[in-house]
Amino acid sequence: MVHNPRPLNERERQLLIIFSHCQLAMTPMEFWSKWDVSQEEIARICRCDVSLVSRWFSPRPHTTQPMIYHLWYLALADRFLEFYDELPNNLQQELCRDSDFQR
Repeated sequence: MVHNPRPLNERERQLLIIFSHCQLAMTPMEFWSKWDVSQEEIARICRCDVSLVSRWFSPRPHTTQPMIYHLWYLALADRFLEFYDELPNNLQQELCRDSDFQR
């Protein structure tokens, strides 16, 4: 296996520091309140089972809380919905290269 990574310049190192401190997050309830989606769609976005999502929406005390990566997925999906048409075509294709989605 050949390992020949591209070196980072100082600007790229600074960008990674900024990225590592990003607080991008959106709760399932915030996403659901903003977008007309089902729990099944939220599960697909969060790459988890719908039964887990249903526990997030449960009115019972001590319900399961989403993990930080679930909040990240929802925030990314929100930005994706909001700004998809503003993204350059090459970035749209890069973000969705493994999907069967046709624009």
